[in-house]
Amino acid sequence: MGSLIFWMETFRHQLPAVTDLFLDIYPNKVFNIDQFRQGIIPLWNNWVGCGIPQLASWQSSCFYPFFWVWNLLGSPDSIPVICILHSGLACFGFFLWMRSRKISAVPSFLGAISFGGSALFIRCWAYPHHVAALTWIPWIFWSIDRGLKKNNSFDRWLPVLFLSLQILGGYPIFIFYTWLNLIFWVLFQKPSRKDFCWFTAQLLTAIGITSLQWMPFGEFLTYCGRGGWWKEFPYFDKPKDYLTLLNPGFLGTPGSTNYQGTTANFVFNLYFGAVAFLVWLCGCFCVFFKKHPRNVFWEITSVILLFWMAGPHLFIFKIIPEKILVLLEPSKAVSLFVFAASTVAAFQFQSW
Repeated sequence: MGSLIFWMETFRHQLPAVTDLFLDIYPNKVFNIDQFRQGIIPLWNNWVGCGIPQLASWQSSCFYPFFWVWNLLGSPDSIPVICILHSGLACFGFFLWMRSRKISAVPSFLGAISFGGSALFIRCWAYPHHVAALTWIPWIFWSIDRGLKKNNSFDRWLPVLFLSLQILGGYPIFIFYTWLNLIFWVLFQKPSRKDFCWFTAQLLTAIGITSLQWMPFGEFLTYCGRGGWWKEFPYFDKPKDYLTLLNPGFLGTPGSTNYQGTTANFVFNLYFGAVAFLVWLCGCFCVFFKKHPRNVFWEITSVILLFWMAGPHLFIFKIIPEKILVLLEPSKAVSLFVFAASTVAAFQFQSW
C-alpha cells in the first residue's frame, strides 16, 4: 500500500506520453465524466470528428466503475491513480489465485510481481481500458477456482462480478483470450455436470448484466470495417520481438525513433522478468518428465500462446488464412501468455 501511494504521488500531474492517450482516450474519459455529472448517459460524442457513438464504443467504457475516479479527483490526476490502482489490484488478485492453488506466500508474491510488473502491464498504463481488462484476469480464475471448490451461493456468484468488470473495462480481444483459456481450463478440471452448469450460468449472467454496454457496440461494429493503414496493422509478433523476453529494452526504447521492434502496436514487448522467464523455461522443460501434473495445463498453454503470437511469421500458422488471423489478432494473446507464464514460474519456484 505504501508503494502504491508513493507512485501515485510521484506521477501526480503527469500523463504517459502516448499519442492515443492525448488524441482519444483522455478526452474520451473526460467527456464521459462531464456527461455523468450532468445526469446524462453519454450516447453521442459531438467533439470527435463529426460526432461518433459514445456508448457504442469499447474505448469509452462508460459503465466501468473504476473509471469514475475522475469524479473524485478531477481530470489531471486521475489516470496515474487509476493505472497504479489497477496494478495493485492485479498483483493482489494474482496472489490470491496462486494461494488458491496451494502455492506458498513467497512464490505467490513473486508471480504477482511478474504479472503486474510486466512490460505489457506497465505499457498499458497509457491505455486504461487495456489495463482494466488485464487486471481482472487473475481475479476471474481465482473466483472460478473458488466456486468449483466451495458449494455456497456467494462463491458460486462471485465470478460474475469479475467477469462483468472485465467486460465493462472495454477491450474485447483481451476478453476473448481470457474467456477462451478459461473455458479450456475449467474443462481440464473435469468438473461435474452441476459445476459446469454453474460455470455456464456465470458466463451468461455476466453477459446479461453488461449487455447495456456491449450490445450497442455490437450493433455499431456491423457498420465498421478496417481499410487503408489498418489492413497492414501488425497483429503478429516478428521473430526479433521475442528478444524482449530477455530484456524490455533489448530492441531500444519502445516508442522512440531508434526502436528496432514494431512500434505500431503496444503489445510487442514480452518481458515479465528475466528470472521469471528462466524459471518458466525450467517449468516448461519439467512438463516432459511429468513431475508437476497439476501445472501441466499452464505449461502447455503458455508455450502454445508464445508460438501463436507469431501468427503467419511461424510456418505452422501459414495454413490459416490471414484474414482469419487478423480477426483473432494473435499478438494480443500476450495478455494470457504473461498470466500463464507467471503462473508456471510461481509453480516451479514452489517446487524448488
